[in-house]
Amino acid sequence: MGERQTADSKRQTANGKRQTADSKRQTANGKRQTANGKRQTADGRRQTANGRRQTANGRRQTADGKRQTANGRRQTADSKRQTANGKRQTAIHLCTQQRTLNFELNRMDIQKTIVQQDEWASLKEYTAARIALGRTGTAEPLQSLLAFRMAHANARDAVYAVLDQPMLLHELQILQQAVFTLNTQAASRGEYLQYPDRGRRLHANAAAQLNDFNSTGYDICLVLADGLSATAINNHAIPVLKLLLPLFESARLSVAPVCMVQGGRVAIGDECGYLLKAKLVAVLIGERPGLSSPDSLGVYLTWHPAPGLTDESRNCISNIRPEGLNYQTAAEKIFFLINESLRLQLSGVALKDNAGGVIEG
Repeated sequence: MGERQTADSKRQTANGKRQTADSKRQTANGKRQTANGKRQTADGRRQTANGRRQTANGRRQTADGKRQTANGRRQTADSKRQTANGKRQTAIHLCTQQRTLNFELNRMDIQKTIVQQDEWASLKEYTAARIALGRTGTAEPLQSLLAFRMAHANARDAVYAVLDQPMLLHELQILQQAVFTLNTQAASRGEYLQYPDRGRRLHANAAAQLNDFNSTGYDICLVLADGLSATAINNHAIPVLKLLLPLFESARLSVAPVCMVQGGRVAIGDECGYLLKAKLVAVLIGERPGLSSPDSLGVYLTWHPAPGLTDESRNCISNIRPEGLNYQTAAEKIFFLINESLRLQLSGVALKDNAGGVIEG
Protein backbone atom coordinates (compact mmCIF):
# COMPACT_ATOMS: atom_id res chain seq x y z
CA MET A 1 0.00 0.00 0.00
CA GLY A 2 2.73 2.41 0.89
CA GLU A 3 4.60 1.69 -2.37
CA ARG A 4 1.53 2.57 -4.45
CA GLN A 5 1.23 5.89 -2.64
CA THR A 6 4.87 6.59 -3.28
CA ALA A 7 4.48 5.79 -6.99
CA ASP A 8 1.40 8.01 -7.21
CA SER A 9 3.25 10.78 -5.49
CA LYS A 10 6.09 10.51 -8.01
CA ARG A 11 3.65 10.51 -10.89
CA GLN A 12 1.97 13.61 -9.49
CA THR A 13 5.36 15.23 -9.08
CA ALA A 14 6.31 14.32 -12.69
CA ASN A 15 2.96 15.65 -13.91
CA GLY A 16 3.57 18.88 -11.99
CA LYS A 17 6.98 19.24 -13.60
CA ARG A 18 5.48 18.60 -17.01
CA GLN A 19 2.79 21.19 -16.34
CA THR A 20 5.44 23.61 -15.16
CA ALA A 21 7.51 22.98 -18.31
CA ASP A 22 4.38 23.40 -20.48
CA SER A 23 3.62 26.63 -18.65
CA LYS A 24 7.17 27.88 -19.31
CA ARG A 25 6.88 26.88 -22.98
CA GLN A 26 3.58 28.73 -23.25
CA THR A 27 5.15 31.74 -21.52
CA ALA A 28 8.11 31.64 -24.00
CA ASN A 29 5.72 31.27 -26.92
CA GLY A 30 3.78 34.28 -25.63
CA LYS A 31 6.94 36.30 -25.39
CA ARG A 32 7.90 35.29 -28.93
CA GLN A 33 4.47 36.21 -30.18
CA THR A 34 4.70 39.54 -28.33
CA ALA A 35 8.16 40.20 -29.91
CA ASN A 36 6.81 39.23 -33.33
CA GLY A 37 3.90 41.59 -32.79
CA LYS A 38 6.27 44.38 -31.86
CA ARG A 39 8.39 43.68 -34.97
CA GLN A 40 5.28 43.68 -37.13
CA THR A 41 4.20 46.94 -35.50
CA ALA A 42 7.66 48.47 -36.18
CA ASP A 43 7.58 47.21 -39.78
CA GLY A 44 4.15 48.73 -40.17
CA ARG A 45 5.40 52.02 -38.84
CA ARG A 46 8.37 51.90 -41.20
CA GLN A 47 6.11 51.16 -44.14
CA THR A 48 3.85 54.03 -43.06
CA ALA A 49 6.87 56.38 -42.85
CA ASN A 50 8.11 55.19 -46.26
CA GLY A 51 4.67 55.77 -47.69
CA ARG A 52 4.62 59.28 -46.26
CA ARG A 53 8.09 59.97 -47.70
CA GLN A 54 7.02 58.68 -51.09
CA THR A 55 3.93 60.87 -50.91
CA ALA A 56 6.07 63.89 -49.97
CA ASN A 57 8.51 63.13 -52.82
CA GLY A 58 5.61 62.85 -55.21
CA ARG A 59 4.28 66.21 -54.05
CA ARG A 60 7.76 67.77 -54.47
CA GLN A 61 8.08 66.32 -57.96
CA THR A 62 4.65 67.65 -58.79
CA ALA A 63 5.64 71.09 -57.45
CA ASP A 64 8.92 70.97 -59.43
CA GLY A 65 7.02 70.08 -62.55
CA LYS A 66 4.66 72.99 -61.99
CA ARG A 67 7.65 75.33 -61.43
CA GLN A 68 9.34 74.08 -64.60
CA THR A 69 6.11 74.60 -66.51
CA ALA A 70 5.83 78.12 -65.09
CA ASN A 71 9.48 78.85 -65.98
CA GLY A 72 8.90 77.59 -69.50
CA ARG A 73 5.91 79.87 -69.81
CA ARG A 74 7.94 82.81 -68.49
CA GLN A 75 10.76 82.05 -70.94
CA THR A 76 8.29 81.86 -73.77
CA ALA A 77 6.81 85.18 -72.67
CA ASP A 78 10.32 86.72 -72.40
CA SER A 79 11.19 85.46 -75.87
CA LYS A 80 8.01 86.98 -77.24
CA ARG A 81 8.81 90.27 -75.49
CA GLN A 82 12.35 90.25 -76.88
CA THR A 83 11.04 89.56 -80.34
CA ALA A 84 8.58 92.40 -79.96
CA ASN A 85 11.33 94.71 -78.64
CA GLY A 86 13.56 93.75 -81.58
CA LYS A 87 10.80 94.59 -84.00
CA ARG A 88 10.21 97.90 -82.24
CA GLN A 89 13.95 98.75 -82.30
CA THR A 90 14.14 97.84 -85.97
CA ALA A 91 11.18 100.06 -86.68
CA ILE A 92 12.74 102.89 -84.59
CA HIS A 93 16.08 102.46 -86.42
CA LEU A 94 14.38 102.61 -89.79
CA CYS A 95 12.44 105.70 -88.73
CA THR A 96 15.67 107.30 -87.42
CA GLN A 97 17.47 106.54 -90.67
CA GLN A 98 14.63 108.02 -92.62
CA ARG A 99 14.56 111.13 -90.42
CA THR A 100 18.36 111.45 -90.73
CA LEU A 101 18.15 111.10 -94.48
CA ASN A 102 15.38 113.69 -94.61
CA PHE A 103 17.43 116.00 -92.37
CA GLU A 104 20.53 115.63 -94.55
CA LEU A 105 18.53 116.28 -97.68
CA ASN A 106 16.96 119.33 -96.06
CA ARG A 107 20.36 120.49 -94.78
CA MET A 108 21.87 120.13 -98.22
CA ASP A 109 18.99 122.07 -99.69
CA ILE A 110 19.38 124.74 -97.00
CA GLN A 111 23.14 124.92 -97.55
CA LYS A 112 22.62 125.33 -101.26
CA THR A 113 20.48 128.32 -100.57
CA ILE A 114 22.10 129.73 -97.38
CA VAL A 115 25.84 128.98 -97.63
CA GLN A 116 27.39 131.32 -100.13
CA GLN A 117 30.42 129.78 -101.84
CA ASP A 118 33.67 131.73 -102.05
CA GLU A 119 34.97 132.58 -105.51
CA TRP A 120 38.39 131.13 -104.53
CA ALA A 121 36.91 127.72 -103.64
CA SER A 122 38.76 126.08 -106.55
CA LEU A 123 42.08 126.79 -104.79
CA LYS A 124 41.18 124.57 -101.81
CA GLU A 125 42.35 121.47 -103.67
CA TYR A 126 45.94 122.79 -103.54
CA THR A 127 46.20 123.45 -99.81
CA ALA A 128 44.98 122.25 -96.43
CA ALA A 129 44.85 125.86 -95.22
CA ARG A 130 41.48 127.29 -94.25
CA ILE A 131 40.70 129.39 -97.29
CA ALA A 132 37.50 130.01 -99.25
CA LEU A 133 35.25 128.77 -96.45
CA GLY A 134 32.21 130.59 -97.75
CA ARG A 135 29.74 132.31 -95.47
CA THR A 136 26.24 132.13 -94.13
CA GLY A 137 25.05 135.68 -94.04
CA THR A 138 27.83 137.42 -92.10
CA ALA A 139 28.91 134.24 -90.26
CA GLU A 140 31.15 131.29 -90.98
CA PRO A 141 29.31 128.11 -92.08
CA LEU A 142 28.65 125.68 -89.25
CA GLN A 143 30.52 122.80 -90.90
CA SER A 144 33.77 124.76 -91.22
CA LEU A 145 33.37 126.10 -87.66
CA LEU A 146 33.05 122.57 -86.27
CA ALA A 147 36.04 121.44 -88.35
CA PHE A 148 38.06 124.32 -86.88
CA ARG A 149 37.13 123.31 -83.33
CA MET A 150 38.07 119.68 -84.02
CA ALA A 151 41.45 120.75 -85.44
CA HIS A 152 42.05 122.93 -82.38
CA ALA A 153 41.20 119.99 -80.08
CA ASN A 154 43.60 117.72 -82.00
CA ALA A 155 46.37 120.30 -81.63
CA ARG A 156 45.80 120.59 -77.87
CA ASP A 157 45.78 116.78 -77.52
CA ALA A 158 49.09 116.57 -79.40
CA VAL A 159 50.74 118.98 -76.93
CA TYR A 160 49.84 116.70 -74.01
CA ALA A 161 50.51 113.40 -75.79
CA VAL A 162 53.31 111.10 -74.56
CA LEU A 163 55.80 108.92 -76.39
CA ASP A 164 54.61 105.39 -77.12
CA GLN A 165 57.82 103.97 -75.69
CA PRO A 166 56.89 100.24 -75.91
CA MET A 167 56.10 100.59 -79.63
CA LEU A 168 59.20 102.70 -80.35
CA LEU A 169 61.49 100.35 -78.43
CA HIS A 170 60.06 97.36 -80.30
CA GLU A 171 60.54 99.01 -83.70
CA LEU A 172 64.09 100.16 -82.85
CA GLN A 173 64.92 96.63 -81.73
CA ILE A 174 63.78 95.36 -85.14
CA LEU A 175 66.10 97.97 -86.70
CA GLN A 176 68.91 96.58 -84.47
CA GLN A 177 69.43 99.88 -82.67
CA ALA A 178 70.48 100.14 -79.03
CA VAL A 179 68.43 102.67 -77.07
CA PHE A 180 68.84 104.93 -74.03
CA THR A 181 65.50 105.92 -72.42
CA LEU A 182 66.10 109.34 -70.85
CA ASN A 183 64.29 112.15 -69.03
CA THR A 184 64.98 115.86 -68.78
CA GLN A 185 64.88 118.18 -65.79
CA ALA A 186 61.18 118.84 -66.49
CA ALA A 187 59.40 116.67 -63.93
CA SER A 188 55.93 117.03 -65.49
CA ARG A 189 54.26 118.19 -68.68
CA GLY A 190 53.09 121.35 -67.00
CA GLU A 191 56.62 122.13 -65.85
CA TYR A 192 57.91 121.38 -69.37
CA LEU A 193 55.51 123.94 -70.86
CA GLN A 194 56.05 126.61 -68.19
CA TYR A 195 59.83 126.31 -67.90
CA PRO A 196 61.32 125.63 -71.38
CA ASP A 197 64.95 125.55 -70.12
CA ARG A 198 64.24 122.43 -68.08
CA GLY A 199 63.46 120.55 -71.29
CA ARG A 200 66.88 121.50 -72.71
CA ARG A 201 68.98 119.71 -70.08
CA LEU A 202 69.09 116.06 -69.06
CA HIS A 203 68.11 114.89 -65.61
CA ALA A 204 71.16 114.09 -63.48
CA ASN A 205 70.41 110.35 -63.63
CA ALA A 206 70.10 110.46 -67.43
CA ALA A 207 73.37 112.37 -67.80
CA ALA A 208 75.08 109.84 -65.51
CA GLN A 209 73.69 107.02 -67.65
CA LEU A 210 75.35 108.44 -70.77
CA ASN A 211 78.58 109.24 -68.91
CA ASP A 212 78.82 105.69 -67.59
CA PHE A 213 78.50 104.37 -71.15
CA ASN A 214 82.07 105.59 -71.79
CA SER A 215 81.55 106.29 -75.48
CA THR A 216 84.60 106.04 -77.76
CA GLY A 217 83.01 108.35 -80.31
CA TYR A 218 80.51 108.13 -83.21
CA ASP A 219 79.78 109.97 -86.44
CA ILE A 220 76.07 110.49 -85.67
CA CYS A 221 73.90 110.60 -82.56
CA LEU A 222 70.15 110.15 -83.16
CA VAL A 223 67.75 111.65 -80.62
CA LEU A 224 63.97 111.07 -80.51
CA ALA A 225 62.32 113.80 -78.40
CA ASP A 226 58.61 114.36 -77.88
CA GLY A 227 58.84 118.15 -78.14
CA LEU A 228 55.41 119.74 -78.46
CA SER A 229 53.86 116.76 -80.29
CA ALA A 230 54.76 113.25 -79.20
CA THR A 231 52.15 112.18 -81.77
CA ALA A 232 54.59 113.21 -84.52
CA ILE A 233 57.33 110.93 -83.12
CA ASN A 234 54.89 108.05 -82.63
CA ASN A 235 53.60 108.36 -86.21
CA HIS A 236 56.62 109.36 -88.30
CA ALA A 237 59.98 108.74 -86.57
CA ILE A 238 60.24 105.03 -87.39
CA PRO A 239 59.33 105.39 -91.12
CA VAL A 240 62.02 108.08 -91.48
CA LEU A 241 64.64 105.98 -89.65
CA LYS A 242 63.85 102.97 -91.84
CA LEU A 243 64.98 105.06 -94.82
CA LEU A 244 67.90 106.83 -93.10
CA LEU A 245 69.69 103.94 -91.40
CA PRO A 246 70.45 102.03 -94.64
CA LEU A 247 71.89 105.28 -96.08
CA PHE A 248 74.15 105.65 -93.02
CA GLU A 249 75.25 102.04 -93.38
CA SER A 250 76.04 102.44 -97.07
CA ALA A 251 78.13 105.54 -96.26
CA ARG A 252 79.87 103.66 -93.40
CA LEU A 253 78.77 106.20 -90.81
CA SER A 254 78.81 104.98 -87.23
CA VAL A 255 75.61 105.62 -85.25
CA ALA A 256 75.47 105.94 -81.45
CA PRO A 257 72.71 104.26 -79.43
CA VAL A 258 69.45 106.12 -80.01
CA CYS A 259 68.49 108.55 -77.23
CA MET A 260 64.72 108.49 -76.58
CA VAL A 261 63.95 111.57 -74.48
CA GLN A 262 60.67 112.30 -72.71
CA GLY A 263 60.10 116.02 -72.09
CA GLY A 264 62.84 117.13 -74.46
CA ARG A 265 63.32 120.27 -76.54
CA VAL A 266 65.62 120.77 -79.54
CA ALA A 267 68.68 121.69 -77.48
CA ILE A 268 68.54 118.37 -75.57
CA GLY A 269 70.37 116.86 -78.53
CA ASP A 270 73.45 119.02 -77.78
CA GLU A 271 73.99 117.37 -74.40
CA CYS A 272 73.21 113.86 -75.69
CA GLY A 273 75.62 114.21 -78.61
CA TYR A 274 78.30 115.77 -76.38
CA LEU A 275 78.17 112.98 -73.78
CA LEU A 276 78.23 110.27 -76.46
CA LYS A 277 81.14 112.02 -78.22
CA ALA A 278 79.32 112.27 -81.56
CA LYS A 279 80.55 114.47 -84.41
CA LEU A 280 76.97 115.40 -85.31
CA VAL A 281 73.57 115.09 -83.65
CA ALA A 282 70.23 114.69 -85.44
CA VAL A 283 67.20 115.45 -83.25
CA LEU A 284 63.86 114.09 -84.46
CA ILE A 285 61.24 116.08 -82.55
CA GLY A 286 57.54 116.84 -82.62
CA GLU A 287 56.94 120.37 -83.85
CA ARG A 288 54.46 122.86 -82.44
CA PRO A 289 51.02 121.62 -83.60
CA GLY A 290 49.18 123.65 -86.19
CA LEU A 291 45.47 123.64 -86.91
CA SER A 292 46.07 121.54 -90.02
CA SER A 293 49.14 119.63 -88.80
CA PRO A 294 49.00 118.26 -85.22
CA ASP A 295 51.65 115.62 -86.01
CA SER A 296 54.37 117.47 -87.91
CA LEU A 297 57.89 116.05 -87.42
CA GLY A 298 61.03 118.20 -87.50
CA VAL A 299 64.70 117.17 -87.70
CA TYR A 300 67.46 119.44 -86.35
CA LEU A 301 71.12 118.84 -87.27
CA THR A 302 74.04 120.24 -85.26
CA TRP A 303 77.76 119.80 -85.95
CA HIS A 304 80.02 119.26 -82.94
CA PRO A 305 77.18 119.33 -80.40
CA ALA A 306 77.78 120.79 -76.92
CA PRO A 307 75.57 122.39 -74.26
CA GLY A 308 75.04 126.09 -74.80
CA LEU A 309 74.74 126.17 -78.60
CA THR A 310 71.99 128.35 -80.06
CA ASP A 311 69.66 128.07 -83.03
CA GLU A 312 71.98 129.57 -85.64
CA SER A 313 74.18 126.48 -85.16
CA ARG A 314 71.45 124.14 -86.42
CA ASN A 315 69.85 123.12 -89.70
CA CYS A 316 66.15 122.22 -89.70
CA ILE A 317 64.01 120.07 -91.98
CA SER A 318 60.40 120.55 -90.94
CA ASN A 319 56.82 119.47 -91.69
CA ILE A 320 57.77 115.82 -92.27
CA ARG A 321 54.52 113.89 -92.69
CA PRO A 322 52.60 112.32 -95.56
CA GLU A 323 50.58 115.52 -96.09
CA GLY A 324 53.73 117.67 -96.03
CA LEU A 325 57.33 116.67 -96.78
CA ASN A 326 57.10 112.94 -97.51
CA TYR A 327 59.40 110.42 -95.84
CA GLN A 328 61.55 109.68 -98.89
CA THR A 329 62.27 113.32 -99.70
CA ALA A 330 62.90 114.10 -96.03
CA ALA A 331 65.37 111.21 -95.68
CA GLU A 332 67.24 112.37 -98.78
CA LYS A 333 67.50 115.96 -97.48
CA ILE A 334 68.65 114.80 -94.04
CA PHE A 335 71.29 112.49 -95.51
CA PHE A 336 72.57 115.19 -97.87
CA LEU A 337 72.90 117.75 -95.08
CA ILE A 338 74.59 115.25 -92.76
CA ASN A 339 77.13 114.35 -95.44
CA GLU A 340 77.80 118.02 -96.14
CA SER A 341 78.09 118.83 -92.44
CA LEU A 342 80.60 116.04 -91.87
CA ARG A 343 82.55 117.06 -94.99
CA LEU A 344 82.64 120.78 -94.22
CA GLN A 345 82.69 120.35 -90.44
CA LEU A 346 80.00 122.94 -89.84
CA SER A 347 76.24 123.36 -89.56
CA GLY A 348 73.68 126.10 -89.17
CA VAL A 349 73.52 129.24 -91.27
CA ALA A 350 76.80 128.39 -92.99
CA LEU A 351 75.46 125.06 -94.31
CA LYS A 352 73.15 125.30 -97.34
CA ASP A 353 70.78 122.75 -98.82
CA ASN A 354 72.14 122.73 -102.37
CA ALA A 355 71.01 119.22 -103.24
CA GLY A 356 69.95 119.25 -106.83
CA GLY A 357 68.03 116.05 -107.35
CA VAL A 358 67.16 112.79 -105.72
CA ILE A 359 69.98 110.93 -104.02
CA GLU A 360 70.68 107.63 -105.72
CA GLY A 361 70.46 104.67 -103.37
